[in-house]
Amino acid sequence: MAQSELARRIDVKPQAIQYLCSPKAQGSSHNARISNVLQINPQWLETGEGSMHFSDNSNPDAPDSPSRPAIIPVPVFSWDQADKVNESKPSAETWVDPEYATYESFGLKMRGDSMADSTLLTIPNGAIIVVDPRESAIENAVTSPDADEGTRVVVKLGEDVVCRTIKREAGKLYLTPRKQTYDSITFDPQKHRILGVVTIAVLSTISRNIK
Repeated sequence: MAQSELARRIDVKPQAIQYLCSPKAQGSSHNARISNVLQINPQWLETGEGSMHFSDNSNPDAPDSPSRPAIIPVPVFSWDQADKVNESKPSAETWVDPEYATYESFGLKMRGDSMADSTLLTIPNGAIIVVDPRESAIENAVTSPDADEGTRVVVKLGEDVVCRTIKREAGKLYLTPRKQTYDSITFDPQKHRILGVVTIAVLSTISRNIK
């Protein structure tokens, strides 16, 4: 697949893919989407360890490469629990099984249409967003070249928790919605706290309740 086509599919500029293919690249918050589009091992993409491709479990003569990782169940919390996930470990009654997640990931059910548009990255009302709260993912979102392209994050603004795209423009970071009728604001680390990076949005899924 051409770099320009990959860039189009994950909605970034071709220059971002060129950078990620260079020796200077040190990870990206777009890895989940890239591995999903290319159907390659996300662990290899993120760390360089293991095999690039998955093995075909139906073929006993397939080369020695990792099987597709087991689906990691992700708990879905309410928005008022989002900033307490790492502290109180709230219980979740609903779980989803996304294509890609870390063991630390949690889900939130999107409310409103601030992140909905006509692109492939739309997050409509009711979709489940899977959030990676690891510090390394958050740091990449604000310090790496990903910030020039924009990375979807969950952020606490005062008493409210929302999903926005964090993007660097003219040396400043902004929190922007995808829908133009909502306002963008300047990111202030003294007032705003990023709770995690959105790795994937599950637009239609079968959730399951834990009895």
